[in-house]
Order: sequence, then structure tokens, then C-alpha cells
Amino acid sequence: MKATRAGGPVGGLAAAPMAWECSFVGFMKCGPTQFHGTEGAVGLVRWFKKMENTFEISKCAEGKKVKFSTATLHGRALTWWNSQVATLGREVANERPWTKVKQMMTDKFCPTEEVQRLEDELRYLKLRDMNIAAYIERFNELALLYLDVVPNEKKKVKLYIKGLPKIIKCETTSSRHVTINEAARMAHALMKQKI
Repeated sequence: MKATRAGGPVGGLAAAPMAWECSFVGFMKCGPTQFHGTEGAVGLVRWFKKMENTFEISKCAEGKKVKFSTATLHGRALTWWNSQVATLGREVANERPWTKVKQMMTDKFCPTEEVQRLEDELRYLKLRDMNIAAYIERFNELALLYLDVVPNEKKKVKLYIKGLPKIIKCETTSSRHVTINEAARMAHALMKQKI
């Protein structure tokens, strides 16, 4: 039987295309962020999010996530990872699930005092200097860290509105359910009117 260039039999169905497999070079071309271990809790969460976006874009297989992501560690974070490898062996360390490594990194690089301070900051965050853009950015950063504080959109919106000044808080609060983006747009528009 003769085969076509696609690998299928002549006159028959062509073979299915091969599935894309992520290589380290392909992963690195997606521009993963480095992590040094000094960026704090917010920096670590940003690194996790960037890594997960890179995994998705590069179609990184579950079994390669730890191996590839830890290649972006530097400084203190790299020293920590090297100690994991020295204790467990490279193969065992790299075979750990990504979720487990994320938890280990959170435990190592997010001190309890900082976690508590940032959680309190989220709970009591207030708009300062009428800078609504800075307020929503900081609110979103902290909300990503503390999903238990804002487990759903309704609680997220309620906490966001709580931090607004009285001059716009009442007008931003409405009886209909709004998303955090709608609440931010309303607050921004109201702030422009008041200034």
C-alpha cells in the first residue's frame, strides 16, 4: 500500500495531524516572567497568573509545567528550588503537580504577616486622592489574592463600593446586580462629574 505525504494511504483518508507538544524553546518564546522570591505576595500571584497564561499559550503538558516554570526562577527563589531538588532529586521535584508547587511557593514566599496585612488592606481599602484607576487596580490585585474574602461577584462589588467616598458611593449602589467592571465604570463616570 502506498502512502501520501500526509502519511495516509493513497486514495484514502489522510492521517490526523500530530498533536502539538510544547518544547522548552516554545515555552520560552512565550516570554514567561522571572521570579526572584523578593516580589512579595502580589508579585507571586502575578507570576502564577503569567505562568498559567504561558502554559495555555504554549500548550504546555501538565507533566512539564513544574520543570519549565522553575527554569524562570532566580536569586532567592532559585536557591529555594535548588534545595527542593537536592532533597527530593530532580525527577521527583519536577514530577510534583503544579498546584502543589504553587502552594509550596506561597508558603515560602508569602509570610503570614504580609498575607494578613494585605487581607486587611483589601477589607479596608479606600479610594485615595480621587484616583479611581489606582483604586480599581489595587482592589483587583488584592481580590486575586483573597478569593475567600470576595468569593463571588456580588461580594466583590459590595466591598469595592464600600471603599468609595460618600459622594459617589450611594449613586454607585443600585438595586440591580452589577459586575465589578460595571461598578468601576459607574464610579469612574461619577467621579468625573463630581470633580
